[in-house]
Amino acid sequence: MKVALVTTPPLRRSGIGDYTRDLLPYLAGHVEVEVFVEDGLENGDVAGWPTRPLSELDPMKVDRILYQLGNERSHAFMLPAIRQFGGTVVLHDWVLFDLAMGGVAGLESGGWRGHLAALKTGGVSQARVYARARAARRLQRSPEALVQELKASKGGPGSFSLLEGWHEWEGEGRWSTGWSMFSVAMEGKGELELEVDLPAGRTLELLGPEGPLGSLQGQGGSKLRVPLSGDSRTALGLRVTPTTPTADQRRVGDDRVLGAFVRSIRTFCGGAEQILDLSGGATASGCIDPLSRARFDLPLNRPVVRLADAFLVHSDWMRAQILEQRNAPTPIGLIPHGSTPFTGELDREEARRALGLPAGAILVTSFGAIQEHKRPEPLLRAFALACKEVDGLHLVMAGEDRLEQLDLSGLVDELGIGSRLTVTGFLSEEDITRHLVAADLCVNLRGPSTGGTSGAIARALGVGRLVVTSDRGEQAEWPEACVRRVPVGDGEVASLQELIVGLAGDRESRLQAETAAREFVRDTSSWERVGASYAKLLALLPCHRSRARSLISEAVDSADERRRERRDQHS
Repeated sequence: MKVALVTTPPLRRSGIGDYTRDLLPYLAGHVEVEVFVEDGLENGDVAGWPTRPLSELDPMKVDRILYQLGNERSHAFMLPAIRQFGGTVVLHDWVLFDLAMGGVAGLESGGWRGHLAALKTGGVSQARVYARARAARRLQRSPEALVQELKASKGGPGSFSLLEGWHEWEGEGRWSTGWSMFSVAMEGKGELELEVDLPAGRTLELLGPEGPLGSLQGQGGSKLRVPLSGDSRTALGLRVTPTTPTADQRRVGDDRVLGAFVRSIRTFCGGAEQILDLSGGATASGCIDPLSRARFDLPLNRPVVRLADAFLVHSDWMRAQILEQRNAPTPIGLIPHGSTPFTGELDREEARRALGLPAGAILVTSFGAIQEHKRPEPLLRAFALACKEVDGLHLVMAGEDRLEQLDLSGLVDELGIGSRLTVTGFLSEEDITRHLVAADLCVNLRGPSTGGTSGAIARALGVGRLVVTSDRGEQAEWPEACVRRVPVGDGEVASLQELIVGLAGDRESRLQAETAAREFVRDTSSWERVGASYAKLLALLPCHRSRARSLISEAVDSADERRRERRDQHS
């Protein structure tokens, strides 16, 4: 069987790309594989297999098309191929909000096109959620709303502030996003000047409290100079459309939303010139984007779920969601998430010494980026309560802080657990493994969730560690012998506290769970077994519809030809 595997380009940082890299050698042991990626990003290889641009895929020359797809903007390039060719989708996430924002025209910019796109990709109920979020976003992120917020802030005449919507300083300027904010304060009337590099085909608008102040069309380096009233402290907005990735972005695998590259912002008032320090930090307005906040209520997955011919999934929960959405018989294969058995020589104490962690502590490790939906607040509160009952507990939050609303340091100070907590920041692959090896107990919670089976849990089980998970959705399907579950919401803190206290004092239960985790990986979820299961299921699932139609057409044409030949023989 010849399989066209469509996946994340090797230059992009991607959890699903890592999954594909681990799977590929074992899948290729059973089927012939060609790897296809986004056009322009085919340089390099995936696990030793060369990549080709998706535009070169000929559906008639392969037996199956297999998409490794999840909630990543960088997967948006797969949508046209699914629509045109069909194929089998390995659906890693139910919520495809980020993918849809990056790949469905109109969703990100809004307006009537955005609302129509939300209706097509999510249906009536999701279109209503989208409409409410867009309305709240317009109100919240407008210059008018920020003016009121800024009136009480510090800074005299001539002062500036970068607000939300800016990427990091790059030496000669910084990129805005599609919608970026800054503020100025002037004693009287004056002028403001922007110097920007604007990619071809884009339009930049400068917006003030009363509406548009001026605009530029994409043509490289440009300057925009506009009058300002000088009414105390004023918020201004930069809106850039469209924000589709440029050729340079695609070539280097940069999946940021970029607007204009801003080189300088100046004001001129009463003969004095003031320059905004673009290299400084950007101060968010304190408001979370309502559209981003609604992401878990916006799966926006119909372009995938309605159009794929077949699916491979990691949980019965995901299978049920697809069948409910399709409302029709659908070929779906259930396959465990792969795990890599840990074969290193490092033991707990050696890992702790290498990481500078307390040698004799009971180490509770929460792994992955620290985000609100991964339940850091219930974990911290439960851990603080557990520390009152058990001496020698230490919590490691092994990942970078990506919190938008929760003040992590403030909560830690409130709970008084600073001396018992380590927050690592971003980790290398090697240090992730070290932290898992060092742990006595791992924690991986979700609520809400994108519906994707956690690769981090699979990795922890591969190291042979007991994992505490949330008792809901796809997470509820991990084997009971090697995980413990807690409810989300009511009773969550108390259940977590009880589990941490109980397991801290029950080394035998921890060791039994660790043995069960290693056995599960060996017998069920090793990549070798997963690769064989892929090959078996692909042989049972139907081929992509573009090939099926062609095969049917060939059969019909062949039958017609035989009928004509028989008529000619009898005439």
